[in-house]
Amino acid sequence: ITTGGKAVNVTANSSGIGLLYNTTQAALTTGSAVSVTGRASGALSAYTGALLQVSPSRTLTSGSIDDTGNQLQLARTNIVNNAGSTFTVSGDVANLSSNCTQTAGTCTDTSNILELNQQYATASGAVLNVLGAGTGNLATLDATNASANGVSVDVQSSSSSQYAFRVTSNDGATNGLYVRADGNVGIGNAAPG
Repeated sequence: ITTGGKAVNVTANSSGIGLLYNTTQAALTTGSAVSVTGRASGALSAYTGALLQVSPSRTLTSGSIDDTGNQLQLARTNIVNNAGSTFTVSGDVANLSSNCTQTAGTCTDTSNILELNQQYATASGAVLNVLGAGTGNLATLDATNASANGVSVDVQSSSSSQYAFRVTSNDGATNGLYVRADGNVGIGNAAPG
């Protein structure tokens, strides 16, 4: 397809799979289920689309439902079932990267690698929920650019009564560190003032 149109058009039913790539081969090494690649060069046109777009819309007109499905689900499951075997998993479940090679001219990058935006004002779920049952850190932030602005974590709040930062332990039962949006800081105190 050079301009417009669809290469594959799949209409969803109540269940089933539109496209299936079944990785049942034990010899699979470097294969890809979906690959979006290419190299464009020359007087490029500005790109404003999305290489992968998932944007369904659902309108409920009667009754009540509970949507528990995911728009994107990446779930890797590995099993080792031999006493003498070692199964090492060192690849990431998801790897997002961005780069611009500046051989001549100027490259200006003001984009975010990942943006999470909850637009429903009364939504009660976390915008980012990180759960870890392993022995590693829940988050590791490493700035390798010595010319960075010096701020590793920037937490902003639109209300002075909210907490800009809160650290608890024992599943939230023990107060650790509280930083309110009004600038008050409390250690072991949930209401610094």
